[in-house]
Amino acid sequence: MGLTSNEIKDYLRVEPNTLAISKLYKKFGDIAGCNTGSVAPTGEFLMYRHDVERFADKLFLGKETYFD
Repeated sequence: MGLTSNEIKDYLRVEPNTLAISKLYKKFGDIAGCNTGSVAPTGEFLMYRHDVERFADKLFLGKETYFD
């Protein structure tokens, strides 16, 4: 259904090959803003994989994206 916040951090960590994820995740969150997603059976918010990819592309590549 989507990625949890920890899975998103792992996804972002791979690109710059860093363990210092807090500032990077904050920048990602600023780009993502308030966005749609789904809720796992555990109650955790999941962000759609496509959204994670396009917001990461904006963060790392400066690639423009559309917003919901």
